[in-house]
Amino acid sequence: MPTAEEAYTESMFGQFSYLANWLPGTPLKLGLIGVLQGKTFVPKSPIGTFGVRFGTTSEPGPQQSLQFQSSSEIKVDVKVAGEVSKLVPALPEAQAGAAVSFGASSGVVFHARGITISRVSDVIGLEAAIWDLWDRGIWNPDWVVITELVKADRTTVLISEGRYGKVELGVSAAVPAGPVDLGDLTGDLSVVSSYGMHTQLIGEGGLSPLFRAVRIKKSLFGTKITGARAALPPTEPGVTPRRGAERPDGDLTEDATD
Repeated sequence: MPTAEEAYTESMFGQFSYLANWLPGTPLKLGLIGVLQGKTFVPKSPIGTFGVRFGTTSEPGPQQSLQFQSSSEIKVDVKVAGEVSKLVPALPEAQAGAAVSFGASSGVVFHARGITISRVSDVIGLEAAIWDLWDRGIWNPDWVVITELVKADRTTVLISEGRYGKVELGVSAAVPAGPVDLGDLTGDLSVVSSYGMHTQLIGEGGLSPLFRAVRIKKSLFGTKITGARAALPPTEPGVTPRRGAERPDGDLTEDATD
């Protein structure tokens, strides 16, 4: 059975073709070097540590919200203020809210609103700097570098860890009657009751839940550089230095998952 971390990062990558930040609230920045353990990014150091500089650009996302439920068994039941609901029993009659039920298996609910995409403005230039570090024997082929971040004004992540997980949420604003998605709820959400839940991140502001990265694609028999080394002496004038391991076959790749 996959862990909550594996279920979240795998399902998010399958849905959005982005790597998912784990834990979801971990601070990330463009140009941050890390390693991937499965699809989990473990931060190490900014690439600026090696003297690499780059510009950035930012723009609104192609859509202003992203929503995902990992299973058709997951259901969102809404309660409007002034009614009694057997599906949301923890809420008092006067309060509006919703219940998220996960069914017979664990699952993931994700919602991000107010999407902004931040990118390294010249990825080719960044790749050239990485190749230079590789040639100097400094770059570890296990490293990946973040080149794109999906930022959100509000992010909600719910992950159940067992059968029949459920969380009941109170909301401070009015709730429309009828079927709605969790992202349709406005106002401040708060957890009133929960059962069988692993992660309950509710309407958190200023997070970067998704990202893309580049790395050197290693060939099967490529030489592995295990750590940073001191710079080697300069070569004679007119001689092109080849100071590191031979470059592996292929180019830098953005999937960072092979």
